[in-house]
Amino acid sequence: MNFEEALSHMKDGGVVSRSGWNGKGLTAFITDLEIDEQHTSLFVLKSASGYNQWVPSASDLLAEDWILH
Repeated sequence: MNFEEALSHMKDGGVVSRSGWNGKGLTAFITDLEIDEQHTSLFVLKSASGYNQWVPSASDLLAEDWILH
């Protein structure tokens, strides 16, 4: 599956991962955040150590190994 399909799934509230990621249990999703009455959406990467903001790399954007959860 390509990133466009994975992004659509995340926009619908879904969670995705890549078979090419080395970390066990890594998943990505989009969350909405409100700061000072301004709304924004962020990519979040969940790992064994917690949650971090994530910016997809060029290789993530071009990958064909996305998995929907």
